[in-house]
Amino acid sequence: MQISVDAAGPRSLGAFWCEVLGYVEQPPPPGFDNWVDPDGVGPRLFFQRVPEAKTAKNRFHLDVNVCLQ
Repeated sequence: MQISVDAAGPRSLGAFWCEVLGYVEQPPPPGFDNWVDPDGVGPRLFFQRVPEAKTAKNRFHLDVNVCLQ
């Protein structure tokens, strides 16, 4: 499974989600800006640069539960 996200700043967005989810950024395939993979445990996240500005509310979000020990 892969989740693709359009973004104006895919590198910073990818870095944020790597930190939140404990993912490790992989070198992107040719022609892609950013590619995040959680070692096959969860869904792959792909952040791609798009030229157009955001025009509407986000239709998707990730819910993250935090467990403090």
